Amino acid sequence: MEQRAQAGLESALSAARAEIASAEDFIGTRRGAVGSQARTRLAEAKRHLANAEATAPTNAPAALAEAQQASSLARDAASLAQRDVGGFGGGGQQGGGLNGAVLGGIILSSVLNSGRSGRGGGGWGGGGFGGGFGGGGFGGGGSSGGGGSRSGGGGRF
Repeated sequence: MEQRAQAGLESALSAARAEIASAEDFIGTRRGAVGSQARTRLAEAKRHLANAEATAPTNAPAALAEAQQASSLARDAASLAQRDVGGFGGGGQQGGGLNGAVLGGIILSSVLNSGRSGRGGGGWGGGGFGGGFGGGGFGGGGSSGGGGSRSGGGGRF
């Protein structure tokens, strides 16, 4: 048993070092997106690797078990970190482009229409019924530019 453990120990130690280095690199380059679970697993993996290296000269089977545990924890850390990074930003990632475009259009329209005078309305909440999106709507008076005609004015859309 001792000889078999000794034979596999160096390979297990190398694998554990590689797994830890890989997880460490991934987590280190994505600091803000990685949560505490992944970081904790990585710290545990390092602790098990240190135990494996310390016990290797005197107890190969125990060192082998520690090295294997270190590899497993490092893989878990990498998996958790990848999950965290994949979920970073939540569901807003999918519709973010369209939402940003709509918001940008609203802001741009508001800015471009704010300097026009005598057109009743403008901007969000620009007067009575139907006054959003730059229109004076029914009952007219505007909040962001101009004289606000009482005859209805209508919007640009």
